[in-house]
Amino acid sequence: MIIFVTGASGFVGRALVPKLIQNGHKVLGLARSTASADLLTSLGVEPIHGGIEDHSVLQEGCKRADAVIHLAFIHDFANFQASCEADLESIKAMGSALEGTGKVFLGTSGLLALGGVGTQDNLADEETAIPASNQRARYAAEQYVSNQMRAMGIKSSVIRLSPTTHDEGDKAFIHLIIGSCEKAGYVCYPGDGTNVWAAVHRQDAAELYLLAVEAAHSSKPVPAVLHAAGEIVAWKDIAETIGKAKNLPVKGGVSQEELGKVLSFIAHFVVLDTHVSAKKTAAALGWEVKNIGLLADIEAHY
Repeated sequence: MIIFVTGASGFVGRALVPKLIQNGHKVLGLARSTASADLLTSLGVEPIHGGIEDHSVLQEGCKRADAVIHLAFIHDFANFQASCEADLESIKAMGSALEGTGKVFLGTSGLLALGGVGTQDNLADEETAIPASNQRARYAAEQYVSNQMRAMGIKSSVIRLSPTTHDEGDKAFIHLIIGSCEKAGYVCYPGDGTNVWAAVHRQDAAELYLLAVEAAHSSKPVPAVLHAAGEIVAWKDIAETIGKAKNLPVKGGVSQEELGKVLSFIAHFVVLDTHVSAKKTAAALGWEVKNIGLLADIEAHY
């Protein structure tokens, strides 16, 4: 296949691209900068210069490819609504180029949208509806990919990534949390710390994208929604592991106000409880978790 990957030079993209090439696929990668283009070239990817706002560039990539994997997202949390809207518009642009072709499109969403839905005894799964209270802007993009694109004659699915998709070099939530705790001089967690986060190693997440794109291209049934969740981890365990790794004291039962002072905007996400399952994803695609878990990863790389 020829596969067009947006976000190919990003954290998950850099794990996915070698897997695609090793399986014999040609990869076209969206490159916003010269540095990204050079990186992609070194990985064996043909760079296509542009960003997700360049809709004509996205459409040209779609026309050249047999399948599209959309990983790119503008991670500007100060303007999150605008980032979500830009994401949706880019997906719509690609959808218009793919309509009626029967080509594959894999989109990306997040499991934090299911925060507070599942419980320890009743895990939220791939068919669990996102509650209205959690249906913020990115939900619209997920719905467009998993529902409307399919009606447009596109083999589309969306992969909900865990809030921490981790590995060496991670610059997302765990990295930011550790930096904030080091600045504050201690690690903290809300309540008794039994609320959980879903986690997945980026190599396992990349493997899921590979399995999904190959299955869909071969016309095997692929669920409209897939879960990239390797495990669920209690926040007390995350905090204590960070404390041990960075030699910082750990404080539980903190108020939301104190949590906010230490973790800034991330505090809103830390309190969410993502009791989720990926059993249907594993059953549909034969996906297996093969890499180390979050706590071991923190110990190894921090």
